[in-house]
Amino acid sequence: MAKLTVDGVEIVAYTPLTAPSRAIIALQKDLGMKMKDIVDKAQDPEDPAAETWAMKVLEFLSEHARGRFVTFDELLDRPVPQFTPDADEVARDAEARGAGEVPTSAGTDTPAPGIPADLGTGA
Repeated sequence: MAKLTVDGVEIVAYTPLTAPSRAIIALQKDLGMKMKDIVDKAQDPEDPAAETWAMKVLEFLSEHARGRFVTFDELLDRPVPQFTPDADEVARDAEARGAGEVPTSAGTDTPAPGIPADLGTGA
């Protein structure tokens, strides 16, 4: 499973799909939001704080899953935890990006569009 490093301690990272129901209910009650709204806020491409919000949701669920009943406000006073994906997740992400494909090397004799020819060839 993926891990979070919280206050120097590595813990199992729980998501809304893997967390115990008690942790999810506690999150909903603490925030006063439905799960759909919590997920939407974490995935909002217009919100510059969406990634931090998502990490704090993971941290909340993970802390509650291990029996540490902190509030969401308490977590906002902590640094953002470090996320360490598991090997399966890394492999799935690489496969989704097509990382198994060998990239074609770029030629060095033709400059990229918009670059003067004398800069593109090293002349």
